[in-house]
Amino acid sequence: MGRGERVSSALLAGAAGADWGRESAVRLLVAHGSWTVRADFGRVLVPEGPGVCRVAWDRAVALAGSAPASSSELAVLRLACHLAGAVPQDPGEEAGAWSLRRILSPLGWANSALALEAVRFAAVGPVGGGLP
Repeated sequence: MGRGERVSSALLAGAAGADWGRESAVRLLVAHGSWTVRADFGRVLVPEGPGVCRVAWDRAVALAGSAPASSSELAVLRLACHLAGAVPQDPGEEAGAWSLRRILSPLGWANSALALEAVRFAAVGPVGGGLP
């Protein structure tokens, strides 16, 4: 099992039973796949036990403001933060980057479908199919 698979599995285990917004945020990051394989994403992970971790969303917000990443990767991370209820307290110059309009605009078809499913899951919870 590779790093991304281990991180994804641990995140999903840590999100089980969380509120739908946080669980949806984790499922979005796992489905997208980019962040779970990145070394810098390790800074936002909090171990909770063997094979279980959670996201420190305040650290994820900080990472979204500083990580070298593509516009769509940053958009997915920012959307996940939004779904988890974490946005910058004082976004300053980055305020526009955290608007839903700016988050959604760089997403192509595949990432738009992930975003749509994540929002649906956050609103109504697990209803078969969808994100892992």
